[in-house]
Amino acid sequence: MKKAEAIRSSPVGGVTQRIDSKIIYPAIYVFKTNIREADQGKNLTKILHSHFPGSEISFDLGDCDKVLRIKHYGTFASQAVDILNHHGFDCEELLD
Repeated sequence: MKKAEAIRSSPVGGVTQRIDSKIIYPAIYVFKTNIREADQGKNLTKILHSHFPGSEISFDLGDCDKVLRIKHYGTFASQAVDILNHHGFDCEELLD
């Protein structure tokens, strides 16, 4: 596999979720990482899915920031950073 490939994972189901008769849209979080290899991204995707079921997760290893994007319902950015740090990787949320 090439280093510069995108790794994507999508949940089963739709893009929106209903909670108490309201339509809730997911938030998209973007992180700068130091992930270099596609295999690392695939392993981390599995780990992140176990913590954030139903989320869409992708790594863009071709980007200079080795971007991780997570589309998920709710707030969890610090949790995602902690998970990657726990597995030996740098991770910081990119704001705007």
